[in-house]
Amino acid sequence: SSFVLPIMEYGNVVWGGSFDCDFAKLEKINIDTMRLITGATARSNISKLNEETAFLTIRERSENAILVMLYKIKSSLTPQYLTDLLPPENCKVIQYSLRNNKDIKVPFTRLEVFKRSFFPAAIRLWNKLDEMVRSRQTLALFKVSLKQRYPEPNILYFYGQRWASVHHSRIRMGCSKLNYDLCYKLYVTDDPACQCGAAMETAYHFFLECPNFNQIRGILLATIEPVSECNINVILNGNKHLSKANNYTIFDAVHAFIISSNRFL
Repeated sequence: SSFVLPIMEYGNVVWGGSFDCDFAKLEKINIDTMRLITGATARSNISKLNEETAFLTIRERSENAILVMLYKIKSSLTPQYLTDLLPPENCKVIQYSLRNNKDIKVPFTRLEVFKRSFFPAAIRLWNKLDEMVRSRQTLALFKVSLKQRYPEPNILYFYGQRWASVHHSRIRMGCSKLNYDLCYKLYVTDDPACQCGAAMETAYHFFLECPNFNQIRGILLATIEPVSECNINVILNGNKHLSKANNYTIFDAVHAFIISSNRFL
């Protein structure tokens, strides 16, 4: 956030309309960053990484920066010469009422390069926004509204000691050393069976069924059940209906189980 993103995003208001192949070069760095933070393996699913971190893609961040700049221009928060370049809204050039009266008139573009330049690209993004977002009274409220279009990160996913948190995260994302993930998600083994003899060593089996961990499972259940129903969803994601403190209690118990199992050494 402090050293890498500012370099990657420098001037993105200008180049934010670039082609996908150009964004892909930056997006690879963003994906590597998410893998580094979560401890995910090289073959981990990218959509799972996005769910785990709630990071925006580089294109989404660029589009938000473009929208913020257009809001500033429209609200006269920039030099006048930029405001003078902004085309009028439809209601100011068309006399009769239209459903898109508040949309800004998109400039005619003949060349793809011009189409992807700031004003044509920014106006198309602006016109797609909900009217309630566009009508925010202050820049701060507008930025909040843009942020609210995306899912919030689950703070529990960033909680706990690094080693246990990484393996907990890998189990959530399906890139752990559990044989089910190795076989069906990472494709590095042909056998999803557990050492106990069960046909599938899934996350559910590991936490709630495997007889190899009955003793430490008793501690896990004894810790979680007083505050929440103990099922695989709660074990992996916490319980959104509980307080932060109770969810921390659940994750502490899960992390202690992972460490005590010695399964991922």
